Amino acid sequence: MATQHEVAKRHALLERMAVVFMREGFNQLTMNDLIKVMGVSRRTAYKYFSSKEDIVHAVVKLYLDYIEDLDIPQLDGDVANFFRQFQMLFDQSLTISRTISDEFLTDLKSANDSDYRNLQDALNQQQQQAIIYFETGVKRGLFRTYQWDVLLLQDRVMVRGLIDRHFLLRHSLNLTKVLTDYYNLKKTQLLLPEQLNVIDDQPVRLIIEYFVNEYNRTFL
Repeated sequence: MATQHEVAKRHALLERMAVVFMREGFNQLTMNDLIKVMGVSRRTAYKYFSSKEDIVHAVVKLYLDYIEDLDIPQLDGDVANFFRQFQMLFDQSLTISRTISDEFLTDLKSANDSDYRNLQDALNQQQQQAIIYFETGVKRGLFRTYQWDVLLLQDRVMVRGLIDRHFLLRHSLNLTKVLTDYYNLKKTQLLLPEQLNVIDDQPVRLIIEYFVNEYNRTFL
């Protein structure tokens, strides 16, 4: 059985590789490339991982655990608390889009269909929780009604596009401003007009600030 130190060490190595996977996928990387990313000897690397496939599977497990641990939107409580759940979902959308990148998903689909389907199932379940929340908002007279699958697809495509570093550089865009504008767009799109002055946007400023710091640490 692995010691607590070994478990922590393996997790730290996985997080290093997850950063590379989110930036560029993994199809073009060899085991030697991954050992360099880990910054350890071959002996140490093979102590924790038997192969590149083992590493990819472990990173998928890391993502599955993250999604499983996400908070589920609370459907009751006062209006202020209900709107905080909207902001929490915005936060989750940003983090998932940054962490589980298109590059990674594309490579995973071609390399391991079982892991790909498990990850997509987890993402779909998270989206179903969001749909239940949105439908509750409509019933409470707070949200407009939409085809929620379309709204969530828009969110997924838009966020991934907006945080693409090539897009940001090409158009000389500030990520903080881009995400703030997108949050305001989502808010105006979803909330009924009389609710726009009710919601407190301060938590989102902190969410965006933290996300931008993490993004810069990962991609710059």
